[in-house]
Amino acid sequence: MIKAGEVKDIQPNTNWLIFDIGFSNRQRTCALLFNDTEPDLYQYNEAVEKVQDIIKNVKKLNLVIEAPLSVAFDKNRNPKGRSVEKRGGKTRYWYFGPGSTVLLATTYFLRRIMDSNLTANIKLFEGFVSYKDRGETSDHLKDIRLLKKVIMSPSVLHHCKEPHELKLDEDDILESAFKVAGMDFGIPPVIQGTDE
Repeated sequence: MIKAGEVKDIQPNTNWLIFDIGFSNRQRTCALLFNDTEPDLYQYNEAVEKVQDIIKNVKKLNLVIEAPLSVAFDKNRNPKGRSVEKRGGKTRYWYFGPGSTVLLATTYFLRRIMDSNLTANIKLFEGFVSYKDRGETSDHLKDIRLLKKVIMSPSVLHHCKEPHELKLDEDDILESAFKVAGMDFGIPPVIQGTDE
């Protein structure tokens, strides 16, 4: 069973799988970190199979995916950014560019997990590590280490956004990114990775 986690579920003493998902045909653009193992890079299918193997061996799992897991629309049902996707003059909205690519990758990933008939109880959390300087190469291993650092930190709540905090305006419509694909897991909180 997969469902959105809650901020109160962010406890260091549980199984954590942090997945920085990519969607490349040839490059190792996916990074995985399970509990205290050393993180590693994988191609997309390789990463999905590794996650399936991990899930087979646990009863409960907190799964952080560094991709949009919820989407927002304005009152007229036009796509709109979420609060975490706007910082100063910079934006990284879910509906274009890299956000839409990893959202698509995550949709295929979660469908495969759902179709695997795995029995673990999985709680979803959105990881968000963004706003790199222009020209800075993505470092997927660094990103999942930052997310783990936040999860294990006593000040973790400072770096989390509850679902209701994701709206830019009160009348925005927020929903599961996967509802359109028949997989409504609810709206997970966002854990923001940071160097601070």
